[in-house]
Amino acid sequence: IPQGINLMEAASLQCTLETVYQGLFDYASMKEGDTILILGGSSVAGMHAIQIAKNIFKSKNITVTSSREALCKSLGADNVINYKEAEWKKEL
Repeated sequence: IPQGINLMEAASLQCTLETVYQGLFDYASMKEGDTILILGGSSVAGMHAIQIAKNIFKSKNITVTSSREALCKSLGADNVINYKEAEWKKEL
């Protein structure tokens, strides 16, 4: 368990990580180098998805929607579309 995280918080992290990993690997059939769009990049699931896509799947282009650009980029997002300022569908 990482320092500063209690047992309850650690248990919930595992649940979120497993859910995101299954979504990307099992359901989306993500492969190494794939491009990905993550809606809600600064949500708990979104933050995990960015890191899994970058570090496990070695994604070449991770685009997320979020109003928290610096946070998403610090986690590994390549592009951040601020959904409060632009329609993400048009930005793609």
